[in-house]
Amino acid sequence: MDFKKKPFNLFTLWIEAFKLANSTFGSLVLGCVLLALFYLVACVVLGFLGRLLFGQVLMMLGAFLMVLFMVYMTRCIVPCTIVNLIAARANKEGTSLPQCFSRALFPAFYFLLSSILIWLASLITLWVFKLTNSALLSGLGVLASFFFITLPCAFTAQALALRGENPISAIKYSVDLVFNRYFTTAIMLLSIYILPVVAVLVCALALVIGIPLFGAESFDITHLTVGWYGVFLLVGVVWVFMLYCAFTAKTLLFLNLDYGYNRASFELEDAAILEQESVSTVLPVSAGMPVQAPTQDIIAPDAQVGMLKATVSSDDKHMQNATQQHLDQVYSPDNAKVQQYMHQEEDRMPTILFDDDMAAEMAKNQEILEKQKEHSAHKQQDNGPDNIKLSKR
Repeated sequence: MDFKKKPFNLFTLWIEAFKLANSTFGSLVLGCVLLALFYLVACVVLGFLGRLLFGQVLMMLGAFLMVLFMVYMTRCIVPCTIVNLIAARANKEGTSLPQCFSRALFPAFYFLLSSILIWLASLITLWVFKLTNSALLSGLGVLASFFFITLPCAFTAQALALRGENPISAIKYSVDLVFNRYFTTAIMLLSIYILPVVAVLVCALALVIGIPLFGAESFDITHLTVGWYGVFLLVGVVWVFMLYCAFTAKTLLFLNLDYGYNRASFELEDAAILEQESVSTVLPVSAGMPVQAPTQDIIAPDAQVGMLKATVSSDDKHMQNATQQHLDQVYSPDNAKVQQYMHQEEDRMPTILFDDDMAAEMAKNQEILEKQKEHSAHKQQDNGPDNIKLSKR
């Protein structure tokens, strides 16, 4: 059963999130490497060719636009791509990273617009509470902005990337999902937001404790060795993985809440898929089931088996009767044996077995028929107009 159909809690959410993050982290690293190479090539091209082809002012304008594009790529396109990747792996769909990237291009623009709306709502809320000139009310304004704006709008990216909503409807749908079970969802979202902070604190504490114990003599912030660069790189990878686990947990939480909120539509979709598969299949539904013997209301005990009759064109009455008798013997089996075979449990089909005597008899009858045909043809030739002789008178 998929995770979205399971009853979940905080423990199962994080277990499934760690499993899914572990299976998709390689694709994330590959995407980050490609993105870093793209940024590097863009900066090199802008730095060298821009100075040769354009002036200083145009180059500064191009650098500013490049920074804006990098922010847009990192803030909007990358999250929507990761959402598509996580959802595809969670639903066991074979979707590649380029396909997820292409699906995220249009929702990323909507995500930018919805993020601007959410930021404006948060700023207006903070500004209204700050007008009171009270530290307590300003603190309440921060809490109100977080618990009634930031948390309810947490699933906006997922609604845009997976449901194809517009910016307004995506925000409304996210708010509906959160407020449907607010306290349970809020606790899980808080754990998701706290995990990266806890990971940073744990890594910083490990470095603060580990540096004096293991590298007090060799550690120099101005002259770091290769080993210390490896340590800091490992700490950064751990923090990125924890951040990715938090994002994966939020996407899985959205899939679960979305299925519970729209269970009727998902069940209708599953039923339509099953009906389509049953219609498109070649074999019938009862294929592979054991064949049952016919009941008494279908075949009566005194039912007679029909006789196949044939007509043989022949001038000889005796030959016609012999042929008809032979056909009766071949195509008229014993009715008692037929009833016995039909009422057995295993599937039997009546077959006609030809022994040597029957084959010899059929060959003899065929020879007689051919002789009769030759005799009839010879008589017609003798009685023809060419064979009639006129008398001389």
